[in-house]
Amino acid sequence: MIDVQKDMQSTLGTLAQFTSKMADVASVDAVFGQPVERGNTTIIPCCEVSVGGGMGIGSSPSGGNEQRQVMVGQGGGAGGGATDRPIAVIVMSPDGVRVEPIMDMTKVVLATFTTATFILIQLSRLMRLTRTDKGKKPSFTQLKKAIERR
Repeated sequence: MIDVQKDMQSTLGTLAQFTSKMADVASVDAVFGQPVERGNTTIIPCCEVSVGGGMGIGSSPSGGNEQRQVMVGQGGGAGGGATDRPIAVIVMSPDGVRVEPIMDMTKVVLATFTTATFILIQLSRLMRLTRTDKGKKPSFTQLKKAIERR
């Protein structure tokens, strides 16, 4: 027979280890890198850290005592992950301190394509509206309805 209390303690121990490791990943040292000095200039790299996790647990099957002796339910499980990406560098020089952002070109390109697609869809709705009226210009109310339709 399975000792439920022992399994629960094991699961809680695993959860404590997981939480401890995630806290190490999300520390200040993970966000700000080691300063790099070149002459009179010091550069400190900065990154964004994202941490996520989850846990599951099970239970025994329902039924009378006879069934519980034959069928024993169990469960458990935990998981998680962390990602980081560079976002900026802090530059300290005799001229002053400034923050230089690091552009993520993938996000910029995706945002551009998303915006262009949205604009094309809205223009096609407006063109369809003007074609159905056979040369008449749409009213403000008709334009508003065309934009609000999804």
